[in-house]
Amino acid sequence: MRTRTKPSIVGFGLALLGLVLLRDASAGQVTPVVVPSDQPAPSPTLAPIAPPVTTPAATATAPPGDAGDPIQVHVGRVESLTSLARALRASCAAPAGDDPKAALEKAAARLVAERKGIEAVEARQKKLEQDLVAKPLDGRTIAALEAVKRERKVIEEAARKDVAGRLDEPARSLAGLRTDLCAELCAGGDTAASPVNLCVFSAPALANAAVIADQRSVEAVARYVARKFDPIRVVLADRTVLSLAEIGEADPLLARQFPLLDVPAAATRVFTVQHTGLEVAAFTAATLDVGVRALASFVGDRARREALVWFLERLHEDACGPAMTPSGAPGDSYREIRGFWLPTTCALSTRRLDFAQYGGGESLLGALRGAVASDVKRWPGVALGLGVGASLWADVNLGGTLFTCAEDASAPVICEATDADRFTCETRVQRRLACGAEVRLRGAASKLVSDLSTGANAALSLSHFGDELDGANGYRVLRGGPRRLFSQRLEVAACAASLPHVFQEYGELVRQTRPGRAEETEALLLAALTTSPACFTLVGRGFSRNDCPAFSDRPDATGSRVCHQKKPAVTGDVDAALLATLEATAPLEKLSTIVRWSNFVRFPAAEIGTRWSAVLTAFEAYRAAAEALRAPLDPKLVSPPALQIGVDVDGKKIGEIVRALEAYARDTSRLASQTQSFALQRAAVVLARASLDLAVAFVAAGEQLSEAVSFPGLCKAATCSPGEITPIFAAARAELLRLAASLETLEAALAEDWGRVVARVVAAARADLERMCRDEECKKLCAAGKGPCRPLDALARHSGLFATLAFESDPARIAAALDAAAMPIGGWRRKNLPGVTTISLGAFPGMFVGGELRFGTYGTTTERGSVPHFVAPTLTMPIGLDFATGRGDSNLGAFVSLIEPAAYLQYDVAQDGRLPGAQVLTLLAPGVYLRAGLFDSPFNLGVYGVFRPGLRAWESGLSMPGAHALQFGVAASVDVTLLDLFTGAAAP
Repeated sequence: MRTRTKPSIVGFGLALLGLVLLRDASAGQVTPVVVPSDQPAPSPTLAPIAPPVTTPAATATAPPGDAGDPIQVHVGRVESLTSLARALRASCAAPAGDDPKAALEKAAARLVAERKGIEAVEARQKKLEQDLVAKPLDGRTIAALEAVKRERKVIEEAARKDVAGRLDEPARSLAGLRTDLCAELCAGGDTAASPVNLCVFSAPALANAAVIADQRSVEAVARYVARKFDPIRVVLADRTVLSLAEIGEADPLLARQFPLLDVPAAATRVFTVQHTGLEVAAFTAATLDVGVRALASFVGDRARREALVWFLERLHEDACGPAMTPSGAPGDSYREIRGFWLPTTCALSTRRLDFAQYGGGESLLGALRGAVASDVKRWPGVALGLGVGASLWADVNLGGTLFTCAEDASAPVICEATDADRFTCETRVQRRLACGAEVRLRGAASKLVSDLSTGANAALSLSHFGDELDGANGYRVLRGGPRRLFSQRLEVAACAASLPHVFQEYGELVRQTRPGRAEETEALLLAALTTSPACFTLVGRGFSRNDCPAFSDRPDATGSRVCHQKKPAVTGDVDAALLATLEATAPLEKLSTIVRWSNFVRFPAAEIGTRWSAVLTAFEAYRAAAEALRAPLDPKLVSPPALQIGVDVDGKKIGEIVRALEAYARDTSRLASQTQSFALQRAAVVLARASLDLAVAFVAAGEQLSEAVSFPGLCKAATCSPGEITPIFAAARAELLRLAASLETLEAALAEDWGRVVARVVAAARADLERMCRDEECKKLCAAGKGPCRPLDALARHSGLFATLAFESDPARIAAALDAAAMPIGGWRRKNLPGVTTISLGAFPGMFVGGELRFGTYGTTTERGSVPHFVAPTLTMPIGLDFATGRGDSNLGAFVSLIEPAAYLQYDVAQDGRLPGAQVLTLLAPGVYLRAGLFDSPFNLGVYGVFRPGLRAWESGLSMPGAHALQFGVAASVDVTLLDLFTGAAAP
């Protein structure tokens, strides 16, 4: 009993110790890691702690007094801009009034007195007066108070004497400056004389939008205003200089009488607010870092385990096409499959038989499965990209189909006005650029879906998608000519997709400035329209077409974006030069666009007023899911899997117990990580839905806008009618709805409903193919799965198998289902088709009888091949390549055997049925089996010749001496087709 009790105690002790360690680890600061089922187990050491999830507040550089809070920084910027605008508006609205000289002298004297220390004297005077109230008859206090009053009077008289006669010229200059500023910065705007109406930014909504969209231009305008006041200064007798800003701050009451004196100080506050380095996507970047690192292996594991659904039969002939290179020739419709749907799988080999270079057996199948998994998991994104590409191609209308589009490297990049055949040049350039834009747009759509599937910030991903659409959608065919759009509806859709990110990032900042509910939405919408590149392409032409030749309809007049650069009237005019430099570097177009669009923003803002709150709510849920992903795991929230050690530990080795504990820890970690990862992914999808809901609402409002001037980027002429814009917005709304529909496909993937994923992808692809066709003939061919649509029809034909296998979550069952598809029962039937040539990998198990010649040492005998030996009827199972041609109800073939797993059954009747000694070399069996199929059945008869190296070995071993055998005879076998490698065309 002791011999059994001792190991039993050790085994149970190790098991209990492992459980204790697992409990302590689950309660500690352990970051769960995702371990794919086909990857090595993680190290037992603690996982590296993920970087902290930061908010914009955490990434800001703190200016003094705000503790690094970006909300306070934003509030300060808005308040400083509104203060400047209100001061300027009040100055321009107030009557000219009295001569400011007396008031200026009073304020300047006060400033000089402050520099002489009058504030300290006033403080002592106030303290003594308070003491005197407590002790009215205290002689010492009375004497001290009189002395302080005399000191104060001396300072004030000295200050008045210093400024006397020094304010005559500044007072006259101030009146002229007021007239200039009001005409330049508080007039209508959008003209050469008045580039922007700064006074309207006294409204909180416009101020918020300006700070978000173009803080740099706001500061530039403020510097310009402050610079205008610099020449107006007071120079005292001792060379001390007093600026108007300092004089205005010295006497707060003076600004009420003369509001202009408050302008320089307000302007200075605008550009002296310290920058925080606030990044729009600070939190998003950190979340993406966490999400990508924690989810990349998880998503790849799921794709390998649950999306291995590709039917490998006739892969290159049926899907990748007969091209000898992956790229194929221009116009080859199979480029669609090789370039987008199955790039990795088709790139494994340019010819079908080249797959053998990746190894045999498990290595070959593993290479194919990995390639198929890599491709299939990208299908939702490829389907969305096909829809975007089809819309682009339909709008460009260059003839043919999207599948025939290929960049012509020989086509010029741009045409010159002096080209002899300019029309042909422009056509070739447009086609080349359009084909390049199509590839770029499809890649952007695929990346969008990939980002969402890994749990990225949906609003930020949509913003990046919109930026990419804007960059690819514009083109120029003639040097110096206008920039055109391939697709106006895609530009509107890109603009709408970019809006939610601004609402997400700046919604709370704007709320802290406490505007009204309607003003909040208007401010954010104005900021989004001028911040997004796609939106600014549509609305950003703020200067009027009459004043700005860059936006006229004359192609030769376009080029420079600077439309209103001032020319200094006098050499050395500092003010004029400063404004010219300002407009050359930042033409204030965003600010003027905000002002112009403020006339149209109320209606669309009302339409999206309730939607952006949903975006903020969804983002908060997303933020919580991201933070939960990196937080320590609560073991109570996850039910651990069963510990597979067994009841009878006595018979188990210690190594088996340890491995069971390691597997238990790995499975528990994977389960916990997957649970939190699912939560983050679903939160990202919810955020995407809320963002697209806002985008669709904006586009729907755009359809009803009656003022066409609000979208000058869509007008073909200097002015355009609402009827010209409405269809564009309707088409853009359809694009966004298709994008929203793709989220259902993504949700199906997250729910592991791969059958629905494949069905939706195939349905979306078919619909996009019909949109791509421009004529009825093309549509008929696509409906029949022919012509340009044949490659995608090959994918659709196999979609049933995809759906069947994708429902399984067990990797072993997935592999079994794929193997069953790759090794179909009844493969012999295809070989009987008349005129069909088939090459397949297969086996022909059966019975063989004949004779053999031996060469080499066999026991104590040396064989030289001169004496034939009888081979008794023996079971054989050769595996190799079969070449067959169909005869209708039978087939003729030549089977080239390669290996023989049953070679060890070749007993020797002359040696009392002695079996050959087993060794590795005996597995090889190169030979030829000329066979004929018997009627419509898998049975075959034929003659078989095979060379078996080292078959007749007397003893078993890795390398034992033995006689080679050359066998000839007849065989009766059954055709077991393992994999169809090639099937030729049937006879007509």
